Amino acid sequence: ESVPDPAPAFSPVSIAVTEIVGDEASDWHASAFSVTFAQGVVWGLIGCAATFSMSIVTERAGGTLIRLRAAPLAPLHVLAGKGVACVATTMLVCALLIVLGKAAFGLRVQQPLMLAAALLCAAIAFVGIMMVLAVVGKTPRAAGPIGYAVLLTMAIMGGGMMPHFMMPAWMQRLGMVSPVKWTVVAVEN
Repeated sequence: ESVPDPAPAFSPVSIAVTEIVGDEASDWHASAFSVTFAQGVVWGLIGCAATFSMSIVTERAGGTLIRLRAAPLAPLHVLAGKGVACVATTMLVCALLIVLGKAAFGLRVQQPLMLAAALLCAAIAFVGIMMVLAVVGKTPRAAGPIGYAVLLTMAIMGGGMMPHFMMPAWMQRLGMVSPVKWTVVAVEN
């Protein structure tokens, strides 16, 4: 006698997994790093802005700025020196991100001059934010938390922590005031 086959296992839903990959020749989203590259740039900008604002506050609290004011320099020269150093450091960080992205993660830069212009504009914008943060924090103990609170809020609202298109509509509208949003858009485009 033949034994009947056991009943098939119950399966209410059949799931098929398909990987979606862009055309590597034309789609800049083909690499996951290409999508997150702009966010990496934002974190480089945030790190430089926070560090340089803290350095100004520390120099003010330690008396270094008073000694610099006694030198035959205009106050504008002292602040411009910090601003230029911040821009140069930020551009170096971005260049290192590009080199790492190209070498290790397949990052493709379609228009290098446009990317350089976007990065320079973003660096200059974050120098302005850095200067404001240096004025808001009166002591080094206060400047760090205030600076990071402001910068992280801008990053959250502007797409520095997750891609902007993944945010709820209300958050996307609110993020329009964040310089991080415009940095991400400029670097992506």
